[in-house]
Amino acid sequence: MKSLNKYFFVSSSATAFWILAAFAPSASLAQPNPFDTYESDKEQLVASREAACQTKCPEPKPCPAQEVRGPSYVKGSKFLGARAAFNLNTSSNELLDGTRARNTTFIGRLSPSFGYMLRDNLEIGASLGYLGQRIQREDAPSTSSNVWLELSARYHIPISQRLDFSPELGLGGYLGVSKRPTDGTEAIPELTNTRGGSAAVYLNMGYALTHNVILNFDVHMLGLLGNESIESQSTTLPARALSSGLGLGIRYKF
Repeated sequence: MKSLNKYFFVSSSATAFWILAAFAPSASLAQPNPFDTYESDKEQLVASREAACQTKCPEPKPCPAQEVRGPSYVKGSKFLGARAAFNLNTSSNELLDGTRARNTTFIGRLSPSFGYMLRDNLEIGASLGYLGQRIQREDAPSTSSNVWLELSARYHIPISQRLDFSPELGLGGYLGVSKRPTDGTEAIPELTNTRGGSAAVYLNMGYALTHNVILNFDVHMLGLLGNESIESQSTTLPARALSSGLGLGIRYKF
């Protein structure tokens, strides 16, 4: 009877242990899952980085409109252009009687031009055009019409992306005709030949309308030294002039 009671007690104790073990929370279940912790930390790190980027990296602003840039004055560049100039001219020429006549009037020039960049910022060029000037006579002045050729050199000094300043020196010559009254009973004009040399100093200001088109404005001084040949008199009369003026032109780079 004693052994039976002992067996019943042991069996009841074992049964009670397993029942308590089944309903008691497991120690392993109470511990957090390491993978859950990793995913949570990862989400927090991503969120913090996004918040920092929004603070340090503002929304990109739209790009402003691109400013027009003028031409680059580099070696090998070429230019085609045209210039019109208007001058206040003071001239002095010799008359047939040996006296000198002085005259102050306006003269005009119109000339196409070509330029080549010999080196960076240094341009050489040539222009061929028309030169008209007044020549004083014994009774009344007349006009001479001349073909004028000039060789020049200019140095470009950029001021901004569109604006540049360029001093220029020009040397050239002119050849043409004029008219003068004859000594006959009929007032028949006689053609005379005019020729001479020229020297000019220009102060140019160029403004880029586009990357290839430049508007050119200048102030300049022009000196002329020449003569007038009269065939009927077998003589040559010297003439000279000094003028200052303004010029306006357009140039194209290609």
